Amino acid sequence: MGKIKKDNRIKTNILINEAPLCKVCPAKIYQKDDDHLKYGKGNIFPTYVFVLPPEAIKNGHCEEYLRMITNNIIDLNTEYITYHPKCTVGSPVEGYANYCRHYLLHELMKLKPKKVFFFGVDIPDEIQQFDGINFRVYKMNNLLSIYYGKEKLTDFIIKMKQLL
Repeated sequence: MGKIKKDNRIKTNILINEAPLCKVCPAKIYQKDDDHLKYGKGNIFPTYVFVLPPEAIKNGHCEEYLRMITNNIIDLNTEYITYHPKCTVGSPVEGYANYCRHYLLHELMKLKPKKVFFFGVDIPDEIQQFDGINFRVYKMNNLLSIYYGKEKLTDFIIKMKQLL
């Protein structure tokens, strides 16, 4: 898939400006010339993969929040976290992450998890068709929406425990 860089993200050799799917993506104009496609980080033999939404890239706290609320349920150090979009710069263009769906599917097929959790992101059809065959797919609330209110957080934790 790629080699591991200092920040533990798996870095590919695929330049965003040259990638076939990225060439037609409206978010391409927000990337630098030397930006590469970004995969996630964590254990490359995970049981679970957590797919975070585009806004998680911008705020930088979403990943830490996921770690905090799942701490008593699961050790995220033994799992894998990735983002739905595969470029690190956010875009004001709606739906740009959908251009990344084939790269996300490739990432999941290489990792071979048992379960994939999408947070606040629609599950692409290409990935949905593998639900129950290669892995189970679950759509969860956006992490940022459960941040406000103890009741939402409690409901989320109960649901996560049931699904894990």
